[in-house]
Amino acid sequence: GLGLSVVYGVVKQHKGWINVYSEPGHGTTFNIYLPVSQELSPPVCIAKNSKTKPVFGLYSGSQQRILLIEDQADVREVVETALTENGYNVWEASTISEAEKLIAQQGEKFELIFSDIILPDGNGIDFAEKIFSKDSTIKVLLSSGYTEEKSRPDAIAQKQFHFLQKPYPLNTMLEMVHRILSDSH
Repeated sequence: GLGLSVVYGVVKQHKGWINVYSEPGHGTTFNIYLPVSQELSPPVCIAKNSKTKPVFGLYSGSQQRILLIEDQADVREVVETALTENGYNVWEASTISEAEKLIAQQGEKFELIFSDIILPDGNGIDFAEKIFSKDSTIKVLLSSGYTEEKSRPDAIAQKQFHFLQKPYPLNTMLEMVHRILSDSH
């Protein structure tokens, strides 16, 4: 179902293409073609129980409070670890209803809502607009692996929310979070 549209978006984002061949009784074959990269970069990996901290000192936070809303547990765990190990206080939710409960429980407000757009119980853009209408000082970072029609870039730009296309390198995410929270506008 939804996985194919995410794969399609990722492949197109990387200037690749997909060929599909299907025959009744024989199944379906997907061939994914990606261009060869001449650029080599070291992989960024964070293990939950790792003794080594990532070296992203330029993008460290100062205990800002972030509400992370991501329905994929593995993505949520990696992002939460990267943010926490770089000086941010992170509260996690996998659905909008969980996020609403966290907002109601927390006496202090969050500085940043970092939300996936497509969630099991709603849309991250609509949720961010609802929160932003109550507190226009909160910063919003939205993320999606879907193509433009599902991620509604017009609504994101109109509200001056920030957007990060999935998949993203951790250093890019940390740089963006740092820049958003450092911006006084």
